[in-house]
Amino acid sequence: MKIKTHDYHQSGRAHNRTEKVRRFFLSVALLLVVFLTEAPAGSLLITWAANTEADLAGYRIYYGIESSNYTDMKDVGNVTSYVLDGLEVGQTYYIVVTAYDFNNNESAPSLQVSAMVAQADIYVEAVETGIHLRWTSLPGADRYEVYSDADPYFLPSTPIASLTTNEYTDPFDRQAPYLARYYTVKAYNEAQTIYTFDRVGAFNLTLSYPKNLVSLPLIPSDLSLNRILGAQLSGATNSVMADKILYWNGNDFEIAWLVEGSGSIMDGKWVTQAGDQISALQLDPDRSFWIWLYTYPSDSIITVAGKVSDTADRLVTLQQGMNFIGTCYPVA
Repeated sequence: MKIKTHDYHQSGRAHNRTEKVRRFFLSVALLLVVFLTEAPAGSLLITWAANTEADLAGYRIYYGIESSNYTDMKDVGNVTSYVLDGLEVGQTYYIVVTAYDFNNNESAPSLQVSAMVAQADIYVEAVETGIHLRWTSLPGADRYEVYSDADPYFLPSTPIASLTTNEYTDPFDRQAPYLARYYTVKAYNEAQTIYTFDRVGAFNLTLSYPKNLVSLPLIPSDLSLNRILGAQLSGATNSVMADKILYWNGNDFEIAWLVEGSGSIMDGKWVTQAGDQISALQLDPDRSFWIWLYTYPSDSIITVAGKVSDTADRLVTLQQGMNFIGTCYPVA
């Protein structure tokens, strides 16, 4: 519905009270603060300056996806900030706020403001000092609390860190066999939780000589070998002496290995089997792949990091011939 300014003529007293609220509210600046959320549902944090009338009862927020056409309304009571949720990511919303008194007299609307709902995200990666978390900095958030547990589906209770910055490094032991840690971050505005980020984690995979058929227990933000594995496996100057990744593409194995010690521009890069091209191989979280170790007789531990899947059922398309099916769920 379109916002209507009520016309009160029943008594001069009611009319004067309405005019008082109207005049005051029109002088108030409405501040719209966008905070970001995951698709498909988004949110906006809206704040405004308070009225001071003794008979002020509350505020109403009118909003819609067309300028001056407000199809939805929220009666939010006597507060000066509110989170509109269930919004569409990528959509621009137009918003006004009105004040009302205990007799339900309503002021004229504030000046219109607008904003697009964007998407927030959290990133996780294994670094030398542990597990590094980084997330979107949200306008309106005065602090972030980091929670962690060995259970990927834990209920956050006591934070391990309370921060005003948007990153944190946990001293995770990357050499402990089968160790796993999971994290979630909440954004707060004073005492109100305004956003909870996706769950992420780190998982130590223990490898044995020589062949390992594995899948990723988490979903990385970047599926490239450089981002997922980095230099955790042993490289060499030629493919014969290097650890290898073998990925079945439906017809044949794609092979990649890490160049180290060559003194060439290829050092530190994952390359194709011939070693003359950068590998474009990406690891599918739903499929398994082989890790073939060259070094004997040692086991290796590699840390993989990514998001915890929030999808109860996942579909994998089978190809004619061999299929190596994996699971991106963090289970044994």
